[in-house]
Amino acid sequence: MNVGFTIAEYIRNRKLTLAAQEPAISSNVKVLDIAFKNGYDSPESFARAFRKAHGISPSEARQSGVNLKAFPRISFQLSLKGDKDMDYKIVQKEAFQVIGKELTVSTKNQEQLQMIPHFWDELKRMELPMPSHRNNTNDEWYM
Repeated sequence: MNVGFTIAEYIRNRKLTLAAQEPAISSNVKVLDIAFKNGYDSPESFARAFRKAHGISPSEARQSGVNLKAFPRISFQLSLKGDKDMDYKIVQKEAFQVIGKELTVSTKNQEQLQMIPHFWDELKRMELPMPSHRNNTNDEWYM
């Protein structure tokens, strides 16, 4: 999905939207304090970024009735749907045991690419109390 800006641009613009609300709400908040609060090294660099985003200076934003640009919060919506019909049947089964093993991984530094295969290799080496064959009565597979 392409939204036309980078994550850094989104964060910067979102912070400048929120920063624009501070001088408009309270005239006794210093531009210096707003600049430092929003991660800028100086009030000058903050004022430049503010002017670029809103078209006016932070001091001008204190005036009543000025137009400011809002950069709204991004929200994501996930929709899942099947793309094919699935035939299924419900059958009665004899009692069976279910066992599990948990692994928590992170996508940071692509950690999952090393840990998940290692996890499966470790499971294959374990002696699990379950058959390791195909059930000939139907299409079920066991590990």
